[in-house]
Amino acid sequence: GAPSSAAAALATEYREYYLSRPFALSYVVTVGPATLDLALSVENTGDANLPFTGCLHSYFRVPDSRNVRVEGLQRLTYWDKVANKMDVEVDDAVTVEAAARHSGAALANPDEDGFLDRVYVGAGHAQRAVTLRCGPGSDALVLRQWGFPDTVLFNPWKNGKRGPDKGPDFDDDGYEHMICIEPAVSQSACAGPVQILPGRVWTGRQLVLVRAGEGATVSRAAAPGEGGRQFGRADYTSLDTGGPKLWADVKTYGPADRGSA
Repeated sequence: GAPSSAAAALATEYREYYLSRPFALSYVVTVGPATLDLALSVENTGDANLPFTGCLHSYFRVPDSRNVRVEGLQRLTYWDKVANKMDVEVDDAVTVEAAARHSGAALANPDEDGFLDRVYVGAGHAQRAVTLRCGPGSDALVLRQWGFPDTVLFNPWKNGKRGPDKGPDFDDDGYEHMICIEPAVSQSACAGPVQILPGRVWTGRQLVLVRAGEGATVSRAAAPGEGGRQFGRADYTSLDTGGPKLWADVKTYGPADRGSA
């Protein structure tokens, strides 16, 4: 159907913003036998500073999100977008269900309406290696990032994306089989926009390494409509390791004061 007036106004605002701030953007995906390397570069081709925010949508397909453990973020400060407050990670591993309940504690029905949506501030600068585990004996994915200052964890849990008004691109039961661990340049509540000087280039990178799998093979994930659950919006490259699987999309935001992760 036709876009809403609000969506049309937002599209116009973004278009005018970018027309007044010329830039060039490239997104390079390099696939190895057991690695996936994602690199986003932004060049300021104008004559004024270019502020921007953005993130890579690194979505991982997992057998059961209840068994997911995300390690390596302990003692970092994070912005809890569900509870709308800053907090500190006290656990050695983030688990989806416990995090959703913690973030939804102030809601009327925390077990149903809470979900995981956190921005770990400065995780990239801290050079943390983040590890995704899906249960005993499964392969693990080790993630490192450069350039991007923050790291986002996201899983909508039971109601965060349920229904067409919250996520028409997301199955109602999609939360059971995914986790997002993405590098980000977040809004001013976190690390804030990157400022690129005229003529300069900024590059942000995420490297994903398969650990403890034998003979990881590369295959193409089913596109939407080809069967199976999908949590993104395009064709994706999947690492078929017998454990977690990855597909990546890229999303950029602007203006900078509106950007979020």
